[in-house]
Amino acid sequence: MFNRTFRLFLAAILWCAILTAPLFALPQIGNAPVTRVVLDNGLVIIVEEDHSADIVTTDIFVKAGQVKEDQVNTGITYFLQNLLLKGTTTRSADDLVQEMESVGGILDVRAGPDASECFAVTTGKHFAKGLDLLADIVKNAKLAPEEVEKMRQEILKRVESSKEDSYTTLYQIFLQHFYSLHPYRHPAIGYERTIRKITRQMILDYYQSYYVPNNMVISVVGNVSAPQATAEISQRFKDMKSKGFVPVSVFSEPVSRESQELSFYGQNKIAWILWGCAAPGVKSTDFPVMKILDVFLGSGMSSRVWLELRERRGLAYQLGSVFPKLMGPSHFLIYIATNQENAEECKKALIAEIDRFRKKGVSQEELDSAKRTVIGQYLLSAETSRSRAYESGWAEIYGFSSAYEQDFLRKVSQVTIEDVKRAAGRYLDTPLILYAR
Repeated sequence: MFNRTFRLFLAAILWCAILTAPLFALPQIGNAPVTRVVLDNGLVIIVEEDHSADIVTTDIFVKAGQVKEDQVNTGITYFLQNLLLKGTTTRSADDLVQEMESVGGILDVRAGPDASECFAVTTGKHFAKGLDLLADIVKNAKLAPEEVEKMRQEILKRVESSKEDSYTTLYQIFLQHFYSLHPYRHPAIGYERTIRKITRQMILDYYQSYYVPNNMVISVVGNVSAPQATAEISQRFKDMKSKGFVPVSVFSEPVSRESQELSFYGQNKIAWILWGCAAPGVKSTDFPVMKILDVFLGSGMSSRVWLELRERRGLAYQLGSVFPKLMGPSHFLIYIATNQENAEECKKALIAEIDRFRKKGVSQEELDSAKRTVIGQYLLSAETSRSRAYESGWAEIYGFSSAYEQDFLRKVSQVTIEDVKRAAGRYLDTPLILYAR
């Protein structure tokens, strides 16, 4: 408890220092050099030692996600990832849980739009145990027929349950209208029709196609030495065979689009407004600029939209923004929940505030403040071994250098007023608006 409180105290001090520091004095992310090793089978190992706390995160990335899915198997990545924890050829699901709980660790999985993860968080002493369990679920997934059917029913319940959440439903409608062809338009969890038709053989084929060493990265951050980590990983994964696979063709999105407004009417007491536009993917030179636009327009309680619509005019119950970090074409979304009486006024006020931003731009003082916010949020998010392992693995699997994070912060610090004005003109002029009341 003391260690956690002390770390939170240090984080608060860091945040204050960031807000008052000159922009040219960029902090360094990470305390140790990054070790990178590539096994003969193509598996990439990334290790960053951090002995400030007795925690180690081991994160296995697989280049498989929504971008590898089609209209027939939408949701198969999510299906498979959840099945990995339901037993292997050497351990039952209960064994996996009990062995990890016996060392006070965490074993979990994630299915993302561009890549998926299997990760373990343990103390340094039990790094090998966490790695054992990860190696087992990645290499020896059982995919028992009865577990496939149980998981199918569980996912179908989750799909049905998600329909009860207004924001989730509207966001998915937004994605389906925003993306014409790209797999990002589909929900990660899949549709009822696809989940019912995905067979065990389809899951097995997908598993055997993509969960191969030359399509994987293992990222380790924490209280373990780099030589030990690389040796332990090599011992468990060197017998995996690399495999060639046919890359999935991903449809491009139209470069230009027209403004569009969609209205939905129901019996809801709360009205929703979703205002969204095209946004750059993470490899675009405009990505750091768009992070700053997010601060100005939607992210946090100091954004212009928050201050105008919620603080000054009291029009919104809920207000926020979404700007996902995607390899492909991304989107920027502002969402607002308000009462029915204020819905029309709120929509007009939102559009007016965005237009005002596009036309008038920002001052140097405002820009510097936004830069500090972006940099500060990024640094605070990198305080844990879990977040560090994620960022390192994600950068590696998509071809960025180990200096990606530092490069990103540098690019944020170099954004100019002209950059903000140009990006606002390019991305904010043709929105898709969903109006539900």
